[in-house]
Amino acid sequence: MKLSLKAFCIFIAILFSLSSKVGGRHCLQNGTVSKLQNGTEQLEGSNGSALLFSSTTTSSTPPTTTVPFFEDVSSACSCGLAEFGTGKIVGGTNVDDAHLWPWFAVVVRSDRPTVGSHCGASLISSRYLVTAAHCLLPMIHVGLRHFKVKLGYTDLRQNATEGERLDMAIESVTIHPRLRFEQSYPYHNDIGLIKLAYPLTCKYNKRIRPVCLPPSPSDEEEKNHFVDQVAITAGFGRTSINGNQSLTLQQIKIKIISNKECMSHFIQLPFQGPKILRNMLCAWKKGHDSCVGDSGGPLFLKPSNSSKYIQLGVTSFGIGCANEKYPGVYTRLSEYLHWIRTVAVDLSSASPF
Repeated sequence: MKLSLKAFCIFIAILFSLSSKVGGRHCLQNGTVSKLQNGTEQLEGSNGSALLFSSTTTSSTPPTTTVPFFEDVSSACSCGLAEFGTGKIVGGTNVDDAHLWPWFAVVVRSDRPTVGSHCGASLISSRYLVTAAHCLLPMIHVGLRHFKVKLGYTDLRQNATEGERLDMAIESVTIHPRLRFEQSYPYHNDIGLIKLAYPLTCKYNKRIRPVCLPPSPSDEEEKNHFVDQVAITAGFGRTSINGNQSLTLQQIKIKIISNKECMSHFIQLPFQGPKILRNMLCAWKKGHDSCVGDSGGPLFLKPSNSSKYIQLGVTSFGIGCANEKYPGVYTRLSEYLHWIRTVAVDLSSASPF
């Protein structure tokens, strides 16, 4: 969901114009959004105050039972397993049912799910998905009840099928408390979490499984460990900057580059471009990129010394789509592990599921 920074900031400023949280160059400083039992959506700001968004209908407390078609097991599901092999994003290829990424999720409007993707997301635990914070802001404005999460899909025209594809309601969303938008720091701390209405359990379900979280960064050498390696991103977004959103899941393979190299591209902009900070990472391949509707989706790879896939980034922003001069920028997931585990209470330090 890539917008021009100016247009997005104007949208956010208008949306929150009555709030004291809009000031200076910051479009928004925000925190946690939760759906209360009376149907109200509550945004807890970083200074402790709250913005309330009332729903037109009341909501009841979600049942504590698990989704019925998942077989309940005492042991945790393994993360990062994709047993189907290695599929528009721009320049991408189709992902079919034989090449499914089981942690990939797509957020759509409940009343028009086949129109296209609002944003991507990825399953990291029995009840939580990670996505981009800027994806969640329009959802808050419209109302969480108007959106749902689709898991196990490679085609938005498919129907939910017991044990294979799943449509899930959203209980609440959490936005990083230090999210901000500035010309020099666009989409800074652009990360958020979606809490599903029901917890999931699984056993031998190959279509819906969590992705592994990355290792914690210990030093600069480790931060550059994945530089020059090829990663994968997927989504239902546009197949070109002016094209239509794809109804079939697409994937691309792109190379991770260092932040220093990434910054060398953005300083060539004719205006003051974004600063590439340590909590961001960049990846690209000429003619290949994520695009509108792909925001929030995962950037992941399988390390050479592992049999499991780990998620390195969250699709965040870029200059257009597949621009030959500028890489795509992703939120670096390893910088947010402590925050994620603080919010996602079902996510242990040992196993994400």
